Amino acid sequence: MLMGREGPFCQGTDPETGRNRAFRPPLATPGPALFHLSLNKEPRPGFSGGGRVPAIRECAWKGVSRPCYSDGMNDASSTTIVWGGMNRAALDDAYDNGKACPDSATRRDGWIARSAQVRTERPELLDLVYGPRERNRVDVFRCGKTNAPLFAFIHGGYWQRNDKNIFACMAEGPLANGFDVAMIGYTLCPDVTLTELVAETHAAIRFLRKEGPKRGFGAGRLVVSGWSAGGHLTASSLPLDEVDAGLAISGIYDVEPCRLNYLNEKLKLTADEAKATSPILHLPKRRTPLTVAYGAGELPELQRQSNDYHQARLAAGLPSALLPLAPHNHFSIMEELRAPGGKLNGALTTSL
Repeated sequence: MLMGREGPFCQGTDPETGRNRAFRPPLATPGPALFHLSLNKEPRPGFSGGGRVPAIRECAWKGVSRPCYSDGMNDASSTTIVWGGMNRAALDDAYDNGKACPDSATRRDGWIARSAQVRTERPELLDLVYGPRERNRVDVFRCGKTNAPLFAFIHGGYWQRNDKNIFACMAEGPLANGFDVAMIGYTLCPDVTLTELVAETHAAIRFLRKEGPKRGFGAGRLVVSGWSAGGHLTASSLPLDEVDAGLAISGIYDVEPCRLNYLNEKLKLTADEAKATSPILHLPKRRTPLTVAYGAGELPELQRQSNDYHQARLAAGLPSALLPLAPHNHFSIMEELRAPGGKLNGALTTSL
């Protein structure tokens, strides 16, 4: 349980884990920061475990200084601090978006129903094959404009659940704003490593740029976007020459805490792979503009991830815009993409 939560327990199925469990409503605002960038030593919004904060051992990787623990990481009942003043149970909750958002299952059901309708209405370019694995497919929806910019969207699910078909309804907003839209599928962990998963999304982006013009799309500017794990994959794609701009939504940019919590049961990350796949530790040399968006009502750790990544980009001289959206949580923020007049669509159009 996240320390500092108040209010009654709710009971229901956690769509992120599939477990039936009790949960409390999400925190309204983040607590004091426990993380900072060593580049400027200024605190950033982050998770507060409440009460006395234990001494933090700093691990500096490529200019980023952060609390780093490994002892007790596999024991959810242990009081051992594993990350940022949190034991394993608290760290599990700090990244449990389904548990923190009581309406997440209802929202997801709505996405599924509307997305099935979108795919039925626009069947021309579904399941284009970009690689050898079953999920190496993209769906493309065209807005009808010649040489329209391409919005390439990467779905979320902590790299281990969901598929592109669920998110077809998110194309409605960009389509109405003059974008062609590509929905990228990828193989889920543990069937592949996170390193392999990242490589698949890069292959999909290269496919869209190379093969798209032969099918009437992808000749203009290409904006990569993604939500949650897709935000991480968006940030990971910014070094590619094929990418002109990015819109990362509620993403993970430092993978290490995911190695230390329940997510690693399927991710199976090593410390080296977590380091190698963390965008905050591998800022691109290319000055690709990026908007970093998140819900102001999200879990504090998700807010910290976005704030820290944005500040790291600024410190490296990279173009970065921070877009906190109130009062959204991790799931409701997607309505700002689905709705043609949503604020994420506003950020998308200005990215060009």
